Amino acid sequence: MDQISKSSIYGMLYGASFLFPILERFHFVSFLLRISIASAGIIGIASVLRDQYFKNFALKSSFVCGLCFGACFIIVSLFGIYKAFYIVNQKMFFVPCLLFLAFVWGGMFGWICIMQSVLLEKITNTKKKLSTFADYALSNNIKKNNLERIPFFSLSFVICWLLFELSRSFLLFKFPWNLTSHLFCFENTYPSLLFAQIVKPGGIYFLSVVWNLFVVSIFCEKSKSLKIISTFIISTVIIYGLARLYSDHQPIGNPIPILIVQPNISQEIRLKKEHTGPVLQQMIRLTLQGIQASSIKPKIIIWPETAVTQMIREDDTSVISQIQNQTKNCTYKYIIFGADRVRNCEKHPVWHNSMIVLSKQKVEQIYDKNVLLPFGEYIPWRCLFPTFFNKILGSIDCTPGERVDNVILDKIPSFIPQICSEFMHKKRIIPAKAKWVLQILNDGWFATSILRQHLAVDRLRAIEAGLPLVRVANTGISCVMTRRGVITEQINLNHQAVRCVSLRIA
Repeated sequence: MDQISKSSIYGMLYGASFLFPILERFHFVSFLLRISIASAGIIGIASVLRDQYFKNFALKSSFVCGLCFGACFIIVSLFGIYKAFYIVNQKMFFVPCLLFLAFVWGGMFGWICIMQSVLLEKITNTKKKLSTFADYALSNNIKKNNLERIPFFSLSFVICWLLFELSRSFLLFKFPWNLTSHLFCFENTYPSLLFAQIVKPGGIYFLSVVWNLFVVSIFCEKSKSLKIISTFIISTVIIYGLARLYSDHQPIGNPIPILIVQPNISQEIRLKKEHTGPVLQQMIRLTLQGIQASSIKPKIIIWPETAVTQMIREDDTSVISQIQNQTKNCTYKYIIFGADRVRNCEKHPVWHNSMIVLSKQKVEQIYDKNVLLPFGEYIPWRCLFPTFFNKILGSIDCTPGERVDNVILDKIPSFIPQICSEFMHKKRIIPAKAKWVLQILNDGWFATSILRQHLAVDRLRAIEAGLPLVRVANTGISCVMTRRGVITEQINLNHQAVRCVSLRIA
């Protein structure tokens, strides 16, 4: 089997680790299998690139191998976006769009592999390209084994991988999705979460560096010193995680009763105009049933993103009045829900994806989503292919709102508002005086694999922020998790449920 085929297989293997199902009641087993599959892919591509450098130094081959690995990884791990194309009846565009993303991000990894080869060439003082390692050894009068024991390759590979993840996070589409560190947050079990605790002081990319250095140095490196160092680092991470998890005591103070409403309404129904009224009535009905069934009266009622499918306009308060009138006899302080909102400007109307905080008397606060989802709420480079993008995703882009670090309400601890994919971005989790994070989302556009990946992303960011998270989704997974990422309350995928939960804040 040639190196290109191997690279493609290793890319698919690494991508499959993000699709591996969570085994109910066997979370530890599924975690071990997930990490093993991902590590096999990482070790495989590292071995391919190592052979490319030491045996057949060719920049073109390094680029192609990196491209095939990155493209196959993206295709496999993001295949779950197909559902969105079927919902909007544009399934013919699914394959071209997925291939476009695959080759853009895969091409990034290919160019980074070239950088790695050039870096290694500079480090080992190679002044000209040599076709075989034998020629290189003879020309420099050194032995092959001696050079392979120098840990330059492992260190350069880890840097290469870090650049690949940083480029996906901060360049082009700015989409930090399916990073190596996310693999440790799929299962709600201590053995997996103890690795994730290191992101609190070190960040999510530090965990990726630590794990990649460990697996590559153990399986692809002859340097004993690097093996010892990487083993020491990973042991330190485990000890730190254990100490952090088991020192997380129950916060002292009165818990905040919150009513979470997960309606589980399919996206196909929500998009039909004739269902806007029935959808709102179903949300109100579920809320009233939940309040009546709960022994504890909630202070806050939370609906998911775009729970109200009717457009909220500045000059039309009928929807707001309808919610207030039908819930006026209930005991609560605030209803927080998501809706699309149109604001009138001088030139043209502006569309926002908003979180609305509603009391029985008035609209208390409105937060407009600050970090938008590429290709979902706005189209990058729309001007380059206007006809193509306008036909698939419409001609109107959502407008980002102003950044809001925390929402302050009467007798409620302040919180950081998050809508859908915002929480994956570092700049949205810097807590000012906030005590917890509220995230509303609607992942009904995507297949189950994407929904589980999204939860892993959010869990890692909650650990990094060091704040408890309340997550309310349309089709799931709605949950409450501690500042250490441990889920204490959960409503499973594709379940319609209303649950009164207690949020404890340190």
